[in-house]
Amino acid sequence: MQLIVYVLSNVTDAVAFEWISTHLDKSRFRLHFVLLNPEERCRLVDFFESQHIPYTWLPYHHKRQLPGVVWRLYRLLGKLRPTAVHTHLFEASLAGLLAARLAGVRQRIHTRHHATLHHRYFPRAVWYDKAVNALSTDIVAISENVRRVLLEKERVSPQKISLIHHGFLWEHFEAVSPERVAAFRERYQLPEGRWVVGVISRYIHLKGIEYIIEGFEQLLTQAPEACLVLANATGDYAGVIRQKLQTLPADSYREIVFERDIAAFYALMQAFVHVPIDPEVEAFGQIYIEAMAAGVPSIVTLSGVAPEYIQDGLQAWVVPFEDGPAIGQQLLRIYQNPQEAKDITQKAQETVRRRFALKNMVNRLEALYQKNSPKY
Repeated sequence: MQLIVYVLSNVTDAVAFEWISTHLDKSRFRLHFVLLNPEERCRLVDFFESQHIPYTWLPYHHKRQLPGVVWRLYRLLGKLRPTAVHTHLFEASLAGLLAARLAGVRQRIHTRHHATLHHRYFPRAVWYDKAVNALSTDIVAISENVRRVLLEKERVSPQKISLIHHGFLWEHFEAVSPERVAAFRERYQLPEGRWVVGVISRYIHLKGIEYIIEGFEQLLTQAPEACLVLANATGDYAGVIRQKLQTLPADSYREIVFERDIAAFYALMQAFVHVPIDPEVEAFGQIYIEAMAAGVPSIVTLSGVAPEYIQDGLQAWVVPFEDGPAIGQQLLRIYQNPQEAKDITQKAQETVRRRFALKNMVNRLEALYQKNSPKY
């Protein structure tokens, strides 16, 4: 049986790792999670303890601690002697892959969760990306876009790259009880009759949220009962976005910093908008898929994984990049044509459920871990 050590940084609540740890073939693989977090107690730890999944917490607050984290990981890996180390997110990959290399772990995998973020906004960090790529024996690209960035911008060998899309458990978005939806409405003062436009994006430049606000303002001219609800409302672009929000009537929008029950949020949306500002900045965009799986009419730009499965008018309404008026036009179209919206969401559900099932991801991960049957 192979032991796979997962190293995660600044992850406290992520159903994806709950799903992986539950559905990976336990007759062939054992998992041990290492969490680099400021505090030990978090929802993910609660899950691991409830399922008797072994984990190690290493206190981590800032990058100055990375040398010490590498040393502690090196010692831990020497004791565990895993067949593979699989890292997720930037600091985890820097520390985890270096420690694994020093400890002699032959299969060192990292999942690349960003695309051109560093190339566009933090050029110096590209050198760290290249170091992480060099330390990896295998790299999981979560979309064709990420695979192209690795190949064309960072000159990674194609033999290192495995394309493995995120996978989803569809029951997570099904059968959301009326009580959960009602509780969500009460938390955020969204009474029945509000026509909810949902956004789930951090307040950062690349997400294009200011263009959504422009489009929503256009919708309000015909739908004064509409309400723009922005979840994950935090980030370094918050000042710009909140200034833009001041152009809207005070009761026409809500900001949510964190909400666990995202499925209930999807259940009350009448429209969903996700519009990254160019084809490459979004690495994947799981909310494209979640919204469609939940049956929400969606307005999108083709970034991240979207070009691989979305066609305008078939699975969603596609708008140009950085185009507020186009977003407004499509919001009005959904508002005025509910039957057309229903037909498109049904096609979207069928598409995403076929292409992004959890079992597809798990099967490909298992094949990657079995690659060359690496051993000490």
